Amino acid sequence: MPEPAPRAQPLVSPEVARVDSGAPFVPCRATVAVRQDGDRASVVVRGELDFDADRWLRTDLDDVLSRSVDGITLDLGAVDFCDCAGLNILLTLRKRALEQGRTVAIRAVSPTVQRLLDLTGADELFQPQGPLSDRIDTVGP
Repeated sequence: MPEPAPRAQPLVSPEVARVDSGAPFVPCRATVAVRQDGDRASVVVRGELDFDADRWLRTDLDDVLSRSVDGITLDLGAVDFCDCAGLNILLTLRKRALEQGRTVAIRAVSPTVQRLLDLTGADELFQPQGPLSDRIDTVGP
């Protein structure tokens, strides 16, 4: 019988991870680092893109998008888990960008993210533009 997949550990201890109501607090297991790269924002995402990351990451990425001129270039090479909720974060970001006349491109992905993009056909939606746009680079084994 296969063993269950390991779950990522919270970034804070369960004793600290409580809000005033006593309900458990689930920390976001994804982080972003942003730098301006001309008219685009370059965003490196690390960690897990899942349901828990949705509300914090979506807010952060929307803020970065609103401050960019042309859009966002994502580096997802350090994302070690991405499920359908994570894909939805990316697709919603792309939709918002297009509504604002901007784009979202993915420059690098981990094998995990690449597999999800390939299975869903979404990789074509995030192709970079310009001289280095021949493909998305896969990082890792």
